[in-house]
Amino acid sequence: SLVEMDLDGPLGSANVNHALIAIVMTPSDHFEDYVPYYWKHFLQQNRQPDPTARHSQQSDMIPGRVDDPAGPIVQRLKVSSGVLASKNIKKSQPTYPSSAKSRGAQGTVVFRVIVGRNGKVMYLRIEAPAGLGLDEAAMDAVKDWEYQPMILNGVPVEVESLIIVNFSLFRLSGPVLGPRPN
Repeated sequence: SLVEMDLDGPLGSANVNHALIAIVMTPSDHFEDYVPYYWKHFLQQNRQPDPTARHSQQSDMIPGRVDDPAGPIVQRLKVSSGVLASKNIKKSQPTYPSSAKSRGAQGTVVFRVIVGRNGKVMYLRIEAPAGLGLDEAAMDAVKDWEYQPMILNGVPVEVESLIIVNFSLFRLSGPVLGPRPN
């Protein structure tokens, strides 16, 4: 079954938190504690400051990554999404969620990504969500993408970039229609 909510005001954790508390959560619960790791940063960036708020100790890293603070300092390059896309060697398309498709939902999900020296996605978080399951579908695909390692001065380096995933139900084919010639 599907539950729909109308929120007064812009999408933000304060509005969502208030609505969920009224429906399924207790006043001592925090919405951020119940969302997947890749949503935490987005919700934290969009919440209004609350001096009594608890902060989740869960990492927003992809599960399985081991951070070694005693390890070597790794150089990281920031590159455009186009440069990163040109180095993609393994890319599976996201599955369009049937619930989103049946509602005619379309949208764009933007992720911040760090690709490791081995070319595998090691960090992924949502920068701009689309909602209706599109974010999760995009995440499931993007987390397994692989890239040709970036080399700087003969050494593989980590790369930081944005990944943009578009969900569209309509594809244009044939010529683009424009004004009729006179």
